[in-house]
Amino acid sequence: MKISLFSSSLRLAKKILGNHDICEIIVEKRILNKKLVKFTKDYSIPLKILDRKENLDDIKYSGDIGIIFGFGFILTKKIISKFSKGIINIHPGDLKKFRGRHPIGWALIKGEKEIVITAHQITEKVDLGKVIHKSKFKINNIDDDFSLNKKAERIISGRFILDVINNYQNCIEIVNKGKYFPSLKGHLDKLNPEKYDSSFMSGLMRAKKPFGGIKVGNKTFVKCEIYDPKLHQNLNSYHSFSCIDGKRIILS
Repeated sequence: MKISLFSSSLRLAKKILGNHDICEIIVEKRILNKKLVKFTKDYSIPLKILDRKENLDDIKYSGDIGIIFGFGFILTKKIISKFSKGIINIHPGDLKKFRGRHPIGWALIKGEKEIVITAHQITEKVDLGKVIHKSKFKINNIDDDFSLNKKAERIISGRFILDVINNYQNCIEIVNKGKYFPSLKGHLDKLNPEKYDSSFMSGLMRAKKPFGGIKVGNKTFVKCEIYDPKLHQNLNSYHSFSCIDGKRIILS
């Protein structure tokens, strides 16, 4: 199978190349890394670097099928039609519950206990369509957006992606609608913790870590702990807030 890979994931590229031909790798300039550049040179894989969505139309695609993972540009119907076997998006979220750019972050905010990874054939409608394959893993109490994205990438870059490519014609369900969430970049950046419950604040801080945390007043915080009198004996030395559920949180 000839693959056009829309991703900056070196781990994923290595797994695919070990089993299929990669015709080209398409990556956003803002997340290009040196290891991926070296990899493409070592294996003579054409690397297409994009700084804007419009450049997608200029590429001559050689793959039978496209694979998308962590790619920020939405593909048009014109581009989708260039692939004889379609394009598959690997989405680290449940399409029925978490469509959009940052499904893992929103899962943390909403208090989910697990992350669902979904592989689906893309259409013009974002994060909807024929579901080919799914997997899931648990969220631990210490997990944040960084750690969960790493876990998702490891699973996707294992047996998961091979099952997806080998069974690209499979259909386990069709998702026609689902909740769409906005990007977490620039969203929920500044708020008053005392207007929210403690579980929301805990999930929010874990989700906002890649974006520099949140602002309360003029201070920026990146970590949230539930107040424990044994650990936080001198309350006045901490930035503490009483949430609407009656629990106190410590921000740092």
